[in-house]
Amino acid sequence: MIAGIYTIFGISPLAAVAFNVLLNGLTAIIMYVFIKDFMKYFLSNFSIMLYAEKIAGACSVVFLLHPAINYYALYNVHPFSIDLLFLFLSLWLMMRFLL
Repeated sequence: MIAGIYTIFGISPLAAVAFNVLLNGLTAIIMYVFIKDFMKYFLSNFSIMLYAEKIAGACSVVFLLHPAINYYALYNVHPFSIDLLFLFLSLWLMMRFLL
């Protein structure tokens, strides 16, 4: 994918960094939906369900502000961002379609 980005935009590390940041943003959105749905399906405690969206939002913000994840997204051409995206996407799809 990075080779395709370099072909389109030229060899510019900024394009790869922007792509990794976009992938991290998509991962945070999918993580938010996954955690919120997980809490609603598996934790049926009423008091937890009231805070499911707040907890999912806090988890997504912590993910976006985590220093190691930001280091790999900004300073390394590494498939870590796309690996996390596919991990959370597969978890969310499994939960949605198997329940």
